[in-house]
Amino acid sequence: MHRNPFWLESRLGSLAVGILAISLALGCLPHEAKAQNIVIAKFVDRSKHKLGKKAWAAIARQLKNRGAKIVSYKQYMRLARKSRIRTKNALKPRSIRKISKKLDLDAVVWGSAKKRRRRYTVSIRVFGSNGKLILKKNYQLKRPAFSKKTASSLADLIMEKLGSGEEKSQQEVAEADTKKEPTETKTESTGTATDDKKSTGTNDAFLPAWARSDKEGSGGNTTTAKTKRTTEAVVKNEPDEHVEEPAPSRHKRSKMGSVNDLLVAVGGSFHHRSGLSPKHEASMFPGIRVDARMFMGTFLDIPVVRDIGIGGMFDMSMGLEYGYADADSTWSAQQMQWRGELIYRLALDTGLQPAFMLRLGYGSTSSVIDKGEGDLALSAGYMSPYASLDIYLMLFKPYLRLFVSGGFLFLVSPGEDLAGSGMGFNVFAGFDVDMFKMVHVGIGYDLTQYMMNDDSADGMGEYSDTYQSFFLRVGYNYN
Repeated sequence: MHRNPFWLESRLGSLAVGILAISLALGCLPHEAKAQNIVIAKFVDRSKHKLGKKAWAAIARQLKNRGAKIVSYKQYMRLARKSRIRTKNALKPRSIRKISKKLDLDAVVWGSAKKRRRRYTVSIRVFGSNGKLILKKNYQLKRPAFSKKTASSLADLIMEKLGSGEEKSQQEVAEADTKKEPTETKTESTGTATDDKKSTGTNDAFLPAWARSDKEGSGGNTTTAKTKRTTEAVVKNEPDEHVEEPAPSRHKRSKMGSVNDLLVAVGGSFHHRSGLSPKHEASMFPGIRVDARMFMGTFLDIPVVRDIGIGGMFDMSMGLEYGYADADSTWSAQQMQWRGELIYRLALDTGLQPAFMLRLGYGSTSSVIDKGEGDLALSAGYMSPYASLDIYLMLFKPYLRLFVSGGFLFLVSPGEDLAGSGMGFNVFAGFDVDMFKMVHVGIGYDLTQYMMNDDSADGMGEYSDTYQSFFLRVGYNYN
């Protein structure tokens, strides 16, 4: 059957028009949005209640509910190692930018949790794929729990930042705020720009070192000095409407330096005693020693008050005996030392974190010999108030400390078989090692010397008595 050429051309034209119409229709259909790839780094947790882990889980769950894909942090760190990036540098802007490109990431979330006084603080920082800060939030909580409502609100903010494609700089936010009414405040801070030539102007002095803006994260800065001051003022004073509880009072927590709030330790000691006339000497006999110290900071965080404390020491000999040098007979004896004191601590947050402790107290040393009548051996006892100054230095934070102490004993009153009056001094030094946050190990040297004068008719005149001890103690400490 013969077909008309015109009919064939008409059919082909209709087919082409149909295909074009279908293509246009498919192009107009909404496309499914690309899931946001987000890495949530392991939170730094100093809350002692696993608050960091709880916050991490709550945020990850809410981001997943909003369609985000949570990329494993282990995968992120594995790629960092393959790229020869050190662990401590893995979350720096340049590293984030490099790894995000390889893993096709849209954001990296970092957080921390800590306990301050009786409140808990959760800090969140979100960095874009270019390594620049796009969101920072701080939450003050009464309990060590990160609620679903808070996590949901934060997830909305993160998705909004990533989905809107808007990357404002901190400078632009600050300049916009200055044009508003004085009562208006912002609830969040952004710190990125799509163009590397723009200035971020981020006031991030309180961020960890790796998260602070620098040349690799902020580009050339064209902000004037006046604008910088305005930016800092706005960011510093802006409240956070997402904070669950009011921010704590403005005063800073006083520093502990190298001295713990609480210490209780028990250990063994070895003693050497030499003194009196005729000379009484006992070499390297064992003992049991107990040390304790507690500051008000264990319960309160009020300036000045938290650095006031009490302390004490008790040391008792074991198996001590005395006898004449040229005879076989011996007498059992017991040596005992104790001190009770009030303490004030002054700590500096610089260098080796020096801490100074002023101790005012009352102490006693006694060496009682169970002798018979007519024996020349003398029992001795000394009681006196004292004042000491201790210096603690952090040699290897937070594990190893050095301590040195010097004290003066005044108005020394002798007892037992002794008489007279005098004074003395005390030297105390050693090392403290803290392990597993709460386990304390200490080793040290303690010397006490009494210098006395007995002017009575049958007295000894001027005499001295020296007590030395080496100790090793193990115990519990708390900050």
